[in-house]
Amino acid sequence: MLSVAVEGKLDETIVRAILTKAEVNDFEIIVQNGSLALGSKGRSFLPQLSRDKPMIVLFDQESGSIGDAVAENEGHSNIIYCPAIPNADAWLFADSTAFFEVLGDKAEAFVGRLPLPEQLPYPKFLRSTMLRDPEVMQRLLQRISLLIAGSRSPSFKYFVQSARKLSGMAPVPFDQPSNHAGQLNREVLRNLISEIYPSEKTLFRSASGETISAERMMQEVTDGSDLGREYSSDILRVARDLLARQANKKVC
Repeated sequence: MLSVAVEGKLDETIVRAILTKAEVNDFEIIVQNGSLALGSKGRSFLPQLSRDKPMIVLFDQESGSIGDAVAENEGHSNIIYCPAIPNADAWLFADSTAFFEVLGDKAEAFVGRLPLPEQLPYPKFLRSTMLRDPEVMQRLLQRISLLIAGSRSPSFKYFVQSARKLSGMAPVPFDQPSNHAGQLNREVLRNLISEIYPSEKTLFRSASGETISAERMMQEVTDGSDLGREYSSDILRVARDLLARQANKKVC
């Protein structure tokens, strides 16, 4: 059985939903009701509690990257320390598609403006205001896609893969073959799109004929969605052809 130590009751709710979605069925959750960060008192009892059984220690990490955890876990065989960056509340917003579908009009102000989870400035406050109703939060947790959430949050991805690894399961295929959206820095595209005014202005017509505003395309590019990749691909193709034409112009 996999044991997962978390810092609070809300973390337990979030983790239980994620593990279930990741098809990790044999697990128990230990709620510490306190910090489990490096150097905290809460960590001291965990190695003894583990007793060579597989365990994940999930803790809030306000800054840094997932690389910090990789270094910390060197030398451990049955315990994996997983940071939730900046905290597990941010994982509730890891799938922007599910967020907008479940919240509907309440999320209108965030269309095109929802940052990546690890860039959210105050995820706990956002959760307390947008997901105050427990039933709404549960619906959101049920709708979250592992693939989308993992592509937007490295710490979410690391937690899911760690849980499946310690449970003897194959990893979730988060990593897809390289695509144009990945090759072209998303921030560059976001900056270009942000210069469009007004943001409601139609920016793109998809292959299916759907018209997309600059505001919506900002979110699609951020998420690396199929539509965002189509737009990125078209930009690269147009830029390639334009630069090729300019390069082949005869110099007068």
